[in-house]
Amino acid sequence: AVAADMCIAAMGTETAGSIRLPSSWCGTTGIKPTYSRVSRFGVVAMGSSLDSPGPMTKTVEDGAYILEIIAGHDEKDFSSSTQPAEKYFENINPERIKGIKLGIPKEFTDLDLQPDVRKRFNEAVEKLKSLGAEVSEVSILDTKYSMATYTIMQRSEVSSNLARFDGTRYSPAGDISKTVIEYYESARGKGFGDEAKRRIMTGTYALSAGYSDAFYKKGEEVRNMIKDNLNEVLSKVDAIIGPTTPTTALGDDEVNDPLFGEMIDVLAEGSSLTGLPAVSIPMGLAGKLPIGLQFIGKHFDEQLLIDLASAFQNAE
Repeated sequence: AVAADMCIAAMGTETAGSIRLPSSWCGTTGIKPTYSRVSRFGVVAMGSSLDSPGPMTKTVEDGAYILEIIAGHDEKDFSSSTQPAEKYFENINPERIKGIKLGIPKEFTDLDLQPDVRKRFNEAVEKLKSLGAEVSEVSILDTKYSMATYTIMQRSEVSSNLARFDGTRYSPAGDISKTVIEYYESARGKGFGDEAKRRIMTGTYALSAGYSDAFYKKGEEVRNMIKDNLNEVLSKVDAIIGPTTPTTALGDDEVNDPLFGEMIDVLAEGSSLTGLPAVSIPMGLAGKLPIGLQFIGKHFDEQLLIDLASAFQNAE
C-alpha cells in the first residue's frame, strides 16, 4: 500500500522480519525499533518476547516522524521501556556517518545470496565508504543457530498466545452440538490457516512435558549466547550492515517449504531474538525487483540507525 502510493505510511509488527522484509521487497523503508521501545498494547500477540511494532514508509524521515510519535512507555504494556524516547525526526543528522564504524558479518555474505542482491550490496558498501563510513568484516555466531532458536522460541510462544482463540471469546464460534473438545477443534479449524496450525503444533510439542527442557529451555540458553555475541560485536563497531533478505520477493510457486518463513528471515532473526533495533532501506533493484539494505544497532540506538539510513538514502 505504501509503495503503491495508497497511503503515506503503514504499521507493521516484526517478530523476525515482518517490518524489514516487506519493506525490502516493496522498495520502502522499515524501522524495527528496539524490543519494548514501542508498546505492544493492541497488537495480536504472536511471540510476546519478540514482537516489535514499527513504521513502514517511503522515506527514513517519514519513519522517524512516526517513530517519534509512537515510541515511549505505555502503562498498558508492562514490557514497554521507561527509557525516554528521543526526538528521532527532529534530531536527524546524516553527517554522523562520517567516521562511523560499520561491520559486515561474514556469516551474512557466506550465505547463498541471489547474485544481484550480492552485487547491489557490494555497491551499497562502496557508497557508504564514499560517504565517510569505515567498513570492516566482523564475525557473529553462525546464522543457523539464530534460525533454529527463533523457530523454537517463536512457535512455542505462538502456541501459548493463540490458545485463547478457542471460539468462546475470540475467533469464529465452533459447532455447539459437539462435545467441548470437538467444539474447540471445530472453532480452531475455522479460524486458523495451515501455517498458523503448523506453528501451534510445533510449539505445543516443544513445550510439552519431557521436551520443554530439550527445546524451549535450550532455546533460551542459545538465545542468550546470541545476545552476548552480538553485543560483543557491537562493542567494536557502531552498527552492523547487510542485505535485508537473501533474495528478491518470490512468487507463490516458489514458496513450497513449510519452514519458508524461518529460512527467508535468516538475516533478521539474530537481531530480533536479541531485541536489537534495525532499519531497512531500498538499495536498488535486483533484476526488476527491489531489495533492501539493513542497519542493525545497539539497544535504543534508533537515532544512529536513522541518521545512517538518511545519509545513504539522500546521497546523490
